[in-house]
Amino acid sequence: MEKSKLKMMISIAGIVVILTLTGFMFNQYRIYQADQLIIDQCFENFDTKGKVVMKKENFWSPITCENS
Repeated sequence: MEKSKLKMMISIAGIVVILTLTGFMFNQYRIYQADQLIIDQCFENFDTKGKVVMKKENFWSPITCENS
């Protein structure tokens, strides 16, 4: 009986880890897509402005585009 409880707890912990990692990966994919749109819009105005600066505060933040 003890072995089946241990296997059940390990299975539940594994499922939680898999779901957590999937959530992080999905969030990173959404941030990546948003960053690509910002980069595309930023470089559309590159010819008119002359200089473009892109910054990313940290790993989870989106890219910001500044025209100088």
